Amino acid sequence: MKIRDEVQIAGIPIVWSTNLGNEDIPSLYRIISADPEFVQRGVKIHCQFAISVSVRLFEKTVPFKDGFCWCVGFNQKIWAIYRSTSDWQIWNARQEEINELKQEQADQQSIEKLLFRVTDQHLRTKTLDALKAEHFEEAAFQIEQRFEHAKRIEREFEENFQVRWLGYSSAVCDEALRMFCWFPTADSGIAFLKKNTNMWYKYLRFAESYETWSRFSKKELFSELDSYHFINRTSRDIVLREIDKVFREAIKQFPNEGILFKRICLFWERKNLVAQAIDYCRLAVERQLRDDTQNGFPFRLKRLVNKARKTVQLQHT
Repeated sequence: MKIRDEVQIAGIPIVWSTNLGNEDIPSLYRIISADPEFVQRGVKIHCQFAISVSVRLFEKTVPFKDGFCWCVGFNQKIWAIYRSTSDWQIWNARQEEINELKQEQADQQSIEKLLFRVTDQHLRTKTLDALKAEHFEEAAFQIEQRFEHAKRIEREFEENFQVRWLGYSSAVCDEALRMFCWFPTADSGIAFLKKNTNMWYKYLRFAESYETWSRFSKKELFSELDSYHFINRTSRDIVLREIDKVFREAIKQFPNEGILFKRICLFWERKNLVAQAIDYCRLAVERQLRDDTQNGFPFRLKRLVNKARKTVQLQHT
């Protein structure tokens, strides 16, 4: 079925897109031009108090020749698709088959998602149980299993249904990083990041969360666990030392990411740990990195050094 565009016939004020021959268009036009809805089609603009636009679309299936012609359009433009009765029957049957197939696929997708969530919840529960028992190696193993399961299901989902199940492995990854915040050290979280992500902001998010989530008991975070506080979080210095390990690994993996260095500098500066901010800023200057600010790292370094000097002066007054 070949559609011809921009077809014009002498004496007919309509531009057609159709599979009809030129000899059939006048006959079709006589039929639809007698329809009151056809006369009322078009775009109307009203301007009494405010401009408003209304569109009246003409759409009708018209008996024509030994079949039907589906016509749709407005103003001086009409699309007209002709099929014989047998062609329409075949087309309708095909549409029914397609709709049935789509429904079958939708049902199968729902089943696959349900099975995934059951397994995912099982692995999540095993991880929480391991954390509650302070079996951190087992917890790290279950976290890895859960993430690999999410990635595998996403791949299979795309292969089987040609549809991407966006974001679920990423969500599992984000919760994995929150769970790694409950570990005594950041080492397991760093190993997970090195293996499973190439995104610098995941390192940053883990580092920032490591401090934030260490302030709460597990019961306050997840009701599945009894209330008890984290191991080896006896001082702020210990927490910040673990956070710095994450930052050091991040700049090792992404040595030329200026925004990462900027965010690390800001983190330490907000903690009033200007010396650490200066270390990272000086390294960014040495590597000639650029961030998203106008003055960049040289100006930031100068400002941090001045801030450090003022702090020292105030301490001696």
